[in-house]
Amino acid sequence: MKLGFPPNYYVRVSSRTWSLPPDEATPYDGTWTVDLNRVVGVAFVDDLTGLGPPWTAAPLPPPGTALRDPAQIRLAMLLNGDYVVTPNDTLAGRSERFERPWGDPDERDGAVFYTGTADFAALRTDLEDLGDLAGGVHSVARRDELLTHPAIRYIEDHVLTSPWLRPTHARALGRLAD
Repeated sequence: MKLGFPPNYYVRVSSRTWSLPPDEATPYDGTWTVDLNRVVGVAFVDDLTGLGPPWTAAPLPPPGTALRDPAQIRLAMLLNGDYVVTPNDTLAGRSERFERPWGDPDERDGAVFYTGTADFAALRTDLEDLGDLAGGVHSVARRDELLTHPAIRYIEDHVLTSPWLRPTHARALGRLAD
């Protein structure tokens, strides 16, 4: 029997702000990760217009330095992401590849998807709400039961249909046969 990955993928929403004490959580405001089938991560990162594009590590402190600045934390999250959604009114509706400055050379490409500021605010509210439904470490929430949520709809309509979706990720979401 072949188990594979179901197209009705599992969804888990997380934010560092939910697990840290309030004094440590504040710099992480505006950041969320949506894990699909525990394999594909989509990061939602609030306003970064002052730091890019282009997306580089130049504004970050040297490696090993603790990040405390919210903008630097957001940039680091973007640069670590495979797929990232962020507001930018000038670029809203567009997507582009970027090269991550670190990691496996064969997997350094990431993709960023731009929304308008108002659209991102709606996604932000929805991500907070999704935390109640799919926020557990072992979330059993599934795609089909969450499709009415704007954040899941955005992932479905933009990220999973984009030319930037890696074949390995498409297979992990039941979108390509092995």
